Amino acid sequence: MIKEINATTCRFSLRLHGMIFKSALWLLIIVGFSFHANAQGSIDAGIYGGGMYYFGDIVPAKQFTNTHATVGAQFKWNLNPRYGFKASLGYGKLSGDDAASSYAPQVIRNLNFYTNLYEFNTTFEFNFFEFNPFKEESRFSPYSFIGLGLFYINPKSDLRGSPYILRELMTEGQTKPYSRFQLSMPFGFGLKLKVTDRILLHTEWCWHKTFTDYIDDVSGLYPNPDDLSNAAKEFSDRSLVGPDGKKATWGRQRGYAYTKDWYATAVLGISVRLGEKLNSCYFKPPGGLKHKVKKKEIR
Repeated sequence: MIKEINATTCRFSLRLHGMIFKSALWLLIIVGFSFHANAQGSIDAGIYGGGMYYFGDIVPAKQFTNTHATVGAQFKWNLNPRYGFKASLGYGKLSGDDAASSYAPQVIRNLNFYTNLYEFNTTFEFNFFEFNPFKEESRFSPYSFIGLGLFYINPKSDLRGSPYILRELMTEGQTKPYSRFQLSMPFGFGLKLKVTDRILLHTEWCWHKTFTDYIDDVSGLYPNPDDLSNAAKEFSDRSLVGPDGKKATWGRQRGYAYTKDWYATAVLGISVRLGEKLNSCYFKPPGGLKHKVKKKEIR
């Protein structure tokens, strides 16, 4: 039925994402060599919300298709006004459906999935402008980031109103289920600005290069149905009858095994900068009250 699942579009999309990833990687490598020991150690704590979506074998190219809500919390250690490390915990949902495609062979394939996704990411962040909200002249900065993430998936699909866990069915004839825990490499760009010297806003677009092709439970070829359980047969080949009057046959292409799946988030967040202002100190004279005294700013 499907000789090639929109392969040209898929390859172009993933080459584009690969170019973006390599650009972000080289950018942070270059600026990393210019790092100077000027650590000031402030902490930002905050929350974020926005949209999460995936692209892979079922949604090969379109950005923001089947976007679902995502929420999370983050903590960032600011080494200095240029560099910082961020750790975040997030939750969202991914889904895809061949029936929504404009590509006829994909509609005939008739596969779909949905999964909750839980993620933990650590990233290194670089501000293009020096950003210290305690300074009057520091108001905003675009930034880029790259790091390493761990995420959890458990793709499912429905049959006659009941949900089934696809990985347990091994719909492509695997000898064992793939892991629910997978690694990713998050990278992207954003913009941060201060509302006050403590309250900060940010918006960012993050792509996750993953190392699995089973976010959607679709990767390689149709397996021999004799190797599958009855339930697995129902989900392995859900194809409709094509224009030639035939359905898919085992050994033919089911997915695009040469590329891995991706997912992305676009979020808006708010955070609070903790700790004392870097250009002030406190002292308590004998028998007196605590006073705030300005020091000369350290650049």
